[in-house]
Amino acid sequence: VITYYKSGFIFKELLLQFDINILTTMLRVSLLRKTGLTFDSNITASEEYCLFMQLASQYKIGVLKDVLAKYRVHPNSLTSKSLLTLGKERKYTLDKIIGTNPVLLEKYKKEFKEAYARANYYDSRWYMSKKEHMKAFKKLLPIAFVNPRYLILMFMTLLPSYVWNHVHIKRRNRT
Repeated sequence: VITYYKSGFIFKELLLQFDINILTTMLRVSLLRKTGLTFDSNITASEEYCLFMQLASQYKIGVLKDVLAKYRVHPNSLTSKSLLTLGKERKYTLDKIIGTNPVLLEKYKKEFKEAYARANYYDSRWYMSKKEHMKAFKKLLPIAFVNPRYLILMFMTLLPSYVWNHVHIKRRNRT
């Protein structure tokens, strides 16, 4: 996945679409020592999201456009197996950032709304993986008008599972 962002203060953009791949990340140890940040032991599936979003909320991020690694997405990946916790962990991370710096919520109100909505989306993905269509529908209902794609996905929960799965496989592989 090639990032869309340029180097700099990209916190706002990362709220909309987290685009940091841990596989090729480099961090200054001095920055981690200075901030006291590390992987949060309360997080089990999205440790990099929690750490990097906290860093991005305070510091510039350097971005390389070069492809440095390749990986494949498959149904047995940690991300696929952790769908149940991704929504909860995203909310935890966003709450943690706001707790540390409440001004960010005022500054990026629209972007935080989208980031929190993404947590509901992850919950709906979990329910769809368990073929619990109505629970998925109900998770997307409150966020249906945050972004048009959530409205579309909400209605897709009413269709056979293979439609939902096909769209997500296409999107994850970015084909």
